[in-house]
Amino acid sequence: MSNQRFVDDEKTSTLYAPGGTFLKKLFCPKAKQWNQLLVEPNESRWRGCQKCKEKAFDLDGVSVQSAMDLLLNRWSNACVYVSKISSNVIFLKDRN
Repeated sequence: MSNQRFVDDEKTSTLYAPGGTFLKKLFCPKAKQWNQLLVEPNESRWRGCQKCKEKAFDLDGVSVQSAMDLLLNRWSNACVYVSKISSNVIFLKDRN
């Protein structure tokens, strides 16, 4: 799975695993940027949100396999952050 990437479908705001499995809806009414989230000491994979108190994982900062392990097992309800230039994600743009 090391060369595979997540798929972000912009039209449906959905994140899919590299194999096509649905992972989660990507919707945050707060629309926070990575630098607006709370830094956790000694932790680079995730940051905290002051508004909803959830953890947000940086899909750019971990391997695809590590992210899958976290999202499917330990923190399945966690938020995710993805930069628009992520090498771990294929972006399907909504032409409308």
